[in-house]
Amino acid sequence: MATVQLTEITSRECRRYLTEGGDLAFLPVGSVERLGPHLPLGIKCYIVSAIANMMAEKNNGYCLPVIPYSTLCDTCAAPGSVDTDPQVLYDFVYDICRELVANGFRRIVFVSYFRELYYVIAEFFQQENVPLAWVCPDNIPILEGRDRDVRETSLAAACLRLTGKTELLERVLENNRLMFGKYETSPTRLELLSSLRKLGRMSYEFRTGEYPVLPVKEIYVEEAARDLENWVNVKKEAIDALKDYAYYLSRRRADRGMI
Repeated sequence: MATVQLTEITSRECRRYLTEGGDLAFLPVGSVERLGPHLPLGIKCYIVSAIANMMAEKNNGYCLPVIPYSTLCDTCAAPGSVDTDPQVLYDFVYDICRELVANGFRRIVFVSYFRELYYVIAEFFQQENVPLAWVCPDNIPILEGRDRDVRETSLAAACLRLTGKTELLERVLENNRLMFGKYETSPTRLELLSSLRKLGRMSYEFRTGEYPVLPVKEIYVEEAARDLENWVNVKKEAIDALKDYAYYLSRRRADRGMI
């Protein structure tokens, strides 16, 4: 495959891919939000796009353009953040999946931090008899990322490097160097947030001067890129298994009432 970008192939090339047994599409869903003083507002778009591209290359699939907006919780009131209604995003993503299935795709994988995609997956499975999968970057192990700030910044930097965003990566590294130690979240505030989250996943509004991700002493770009590539390689077996499962579901609907 010369490219894994669905928007870069012709309709005839797409038909050939599907008629020859291809059926895999990746849909990255990012966000525009304030995460850290050293990070660009669209960093989650770059992260999910990088992961989706890598998985598409590894598994002979195609990657759709990133959806740049999500429903925000912790950062919705911050300057530069763009929040969307969850129902609007839900319906939009659902319709995209329905169109992909109508074209002949039978394996669709979301790459996103947007946890409400779970409900799209459940309803689409019940209504369309097609399994959807979801990759959340939070679940990708970054060995050097024992600290949340180090993990998030290192993963972001690695994804920028892997997608060739060299200039933006250099800006992130320089901003991190200049801003390290200048932003500190109140220990009392962190203790409160930690206690509240023992109840489960919840929303939390970061105040002026507070950020979900702070600059760090060291960014592990190469190490995070290596961990990400290893993770993509390990997940190939699961992507392959999804093909067999999708075929089973199509036969189960056909055989229902006959066995």
